[in-house]
Amino acid sequence: MRRILKRLARILLVLIAVLGGVLAAFGVASVVYLLRYGQTGGPILIQLDMGTPVATAPTSTPAAPVIPLPGEGVMYDAGTKIVNLADPGGRRYLKVAIVLEFAPPDITYYTMTGEQRMTAQSTFNQEMAAKKPLIDDTLTTLLSAKTYEQVYSLEGKNGLKQEILRQLGETLHGQPIINVYFTEFVIQ
Repeated sequence: MRRILKRLARILLVLIAVLGGVLAAFGVASVVYLLRYGQTGGPILIQLDMGTPVATAPTSTPAAPVIPLPGEGVMYDAGTKIVNLADPGGRRYLKVAIVLEFAPPDITYYTMTGEQRMTAQSTFNQEMAAKKPLIDDTLTTLLSAKTYEQVYSLEGKNGLKQEILRQLGETLHGQPIINVYFTEFVIQ
């Protein structure tokens, strides 16, 4: 009898765990859907940093924030960096071309077309030119502190992107970076 009760207790625990997992998955899916499409059926743009809204779609009801799709932000080419890796002997180097994607200053950027968008991009690039030394120093310092083992794998590259996001977010106060793209990545 005791054995049967133990088995029933285990089965009950497994059922509770499975049901909890299903409910959690449903809850996450619901939240993601609501964040993505809100009440309007269309995306609302936010800054990834702490979920603070950058802009919202015009609606009659408050809309839920969502993450913009990759490539919808303002692009800034940080250039190609060549650094020695921190491996013993210093015989390896990393060559990486980096493009940073920033959240636009307001929602009107997404409705701009052709020449307007090019003008906004040019204005943004001029503003970022003053910050280029800060960006270059942060990237060079961060990249040169890495070893081959830390960056050669896919996980290493993704971790490096997250670290760049965090470091540049701290360095460039008020400039919300939403993505980092490696357009070239060579380790020799």
